[in-house]
Amino acid sequence: MKPRFPLIMVGSQPINWLCIVESEDELGSANAGYVAGRRWEKEIFYDSEGILWSRQLLGVKQPNWLAKLLNSKMQVASEWVRQAAYSLAELKQAVRDCINDDDDVLTQFVDADELIQRVDSAISFENIRAILWASANNDEALTSDEVASSSDQTNG
Repeated sequence: MKPRFPLIMVGSQPINWLCIVESEDELGSANAGYVAGRRWEKEIFYDSEGILWSRQLLGVKQPNWLAKLLNSKMQVASEWVRQAAYSLAELKQAVRDCINDDDDVLTQFVDADELIQRVDSAISFENIRAILWASANNDEALTSDEVASSSDQTNG
């Protein structure tokens, strides 16, 4: 069983961070440092159907010293593990934690308080995804109201 993409991936090493994963192909390779540090163990994935997932990397060998030094790319395969259902409130809290720990990636173009307010007003996974995408891409024209109405049209 696999999650339904896109996903919002939240990591916690060394601080909370997130990214949007549009397809499983985006997770098909990893840097040697990621593999050596077993960073996938600190990631959780929220899918659009309200399911929380984790993953294990299959057949991954520890990189040698040269691969670590060069931080080489390695091919990886994921085995998905369904964890539990989650509520929209839980996803919003995870995103707020990432915004609060952010170092001008999510908040490069929008103030953290404004971004949190937009996330808090979201009514769905898709709303949150669109708000995060807009903030990362400096799309100030896209307000949370516009996100909500576009999502309603898409889903309805």
